[in-house]
Amino acid sequence: MDVWTSTNKPRKQHLLAIGCVLVGAVLAIGFRDFPSIASDRAAGFGLGLLLLVIGTAALATAGSQTIVVDPAARRITIEDRNRLGSKTRSIAFEEIVDVGIGYLGKASNGVTFYYLALTLRGG
Repeated sequence: MDVWTSTNKPRKQHLLAIGCVLVGAVLAIGFRDFPSIASDRAAGFGLGLLLLVIGTAALATAGSQTIVVDPAARRITIEDRNRLGSKTRSIAFEEIVDVGIGYLGKASNGVTFYYLALTLRGG
């Protein structure tokens, strides 16, 4: 059997993070002069700050993940790379007790993502 390799698409993650930073900055700057904490402008400023923090954190931690399933070696290798470093994990087939398939999204909206959920002997 051939080796199966799967890699995520970090470009979409980066674009979403940059979008959050830009929208957050526009909201935070646009609503910075709110009269009181109970005003709509304060809510806009707070939302801007929240989006700015989420976008910045996503940019700092966004990265790529490569999963290699090698049937000949009976091993799954997972490599995570981001700006904070790189981490490689290896799972032998013998450690896997159960395999489940999960999904995110709905078929009705045209966006469905599937993922494997592995149950290992050690939990």
